[in-house]
Amino acid sequence: MRVEGSGVAGGSIIEALPDRTVIMDGREIRAWNGAAALKGLFVRVTGPDLVAAVQTYLLAGLPVSLLLYAVGGDFGPGRLGRLLVSGLILTFSICVCLYIPFAVLWRSPTRRPAWSAGVVGAVGLPAVGCAGALLGMQIVGGLFPEMMAIPTNRVFAFGIPMAVVYGIGLHRAGDFSRRASESLAVLRLARRQQRDLARARERAELVSLRSLVRPHFLFNTLNSLAALIPTDPKRAEDMTVKLSHLLRQTLDSATTELVTLRKELDLTSCYLEIERTRLGERLHWYLDVPDDLLAAPVPNMILQPLVENAVQHGIVRRVSPGVVRISARASDGRLVLTVADNGPGMGPSVTTGVGLRVVKSRLELLYGRAGSFALERVGEETLVVLGFPRGAEGEEP
Repeated sequence: MRVEGSGVAGGSIIEALPDRTVIMDGREIRAWNGAAALKGLFVRVTGPDLVAAVQTYLLAGLPVSLLLYAVGGDFGPGRLGRLLVSGLILTFSICVCLYIPFAVLWRSPTRRPAWSAGVVGAVGLPAVGCAGALLGMQIVGGLFPEMMAIPTNRVFAFGIPMAVVYGIGLHRAGDFSRRASESLAVLRLARRQQRDLARARERAELVSLRSLVRPHFLFNTLNSLAALIPTDPKRAEDMTVKLSHLLRQTLDSATTELVTLRKELDLTSCYLEIERTRLGERLHWYLDVPDDLLAAPVPNMILQPLVENAVQHGIVRRVSPGVVRISARASDGRLVLTVADNGPGMGPSVTTGVGLRVVKSRLELLYGRAGSFALERVGEETLVVLGFPRGAEGEEP
């Protein structure tokens, strides 16, 4: 319910919320809700509360037992054990009696001035503590009749300090434990959100990097097509049809990060057929891939930039026919992909170009330190070797 004006000076805005909270001019004012406070006695006790209560209760039992010995009473031969049991019972009685006012006053959604809390602390706590002490003494007296020999004034003198020291200590220890548990939960939530944001950022970066591949590849292919049209229109037409088929394949898997190795090789073969249309017998290519690896998942369009570099900066620069070789093998739970060409090698501008840089960045984002990228010259071949963990087979886009 929201009311504007409603007789409030200056046209204040008042909003009443279901939990007896009133928001006036942006300020939150909560009314005390006794029923909610009493309900909180039973539903707000958490595991950390109970653990802290038991710990404080046990620690308080020993000094209470010593204080019992100081105020009097002969417990006979087994007095040490009886003292300890009596101290634990008395401490428990005091703490239980103190828990109710503490839970109502400090855990309820009430805002009170400081003097109100002071009055409650100065008057209410000692009274409740003494009541708890008397109740505990009655229980102890039923178990150990000799305890009733202690004068009543000593019981009151004993109950007041116990109420203040151990009762408040018990509640504050439980409250501290609860707050620490809540803070830890908030910290865990923040860390989980941070990890989720990091994953979302990585996914966005992967999409951005993959989008760099397609314009780069398309630019080179259209240049090849433009060069072919004046000299051989029929081959240019065939090349256009193959390019259309290739673009259709890339669009179909545009939103898929992983594809099977079979699909990746189909896409790469389509690109090589386009280049074969342009270069003719100058380009030969071979696949060396075991059948049992064709279902292995690989990053989408991870081979195409490497094959494109092999053709543009290796085969095209040769006078005689050249060969592009694509191979795959499994080693120690990893999938190793190799693209090799027998061209003259890549210059510095190529090794730092867009294609290789994108491939390396994608491997780092997808696999972290588990991914590897190597560019090397072995004999007359330039090799680009990719390695990453071999995932579950059969993943399709």
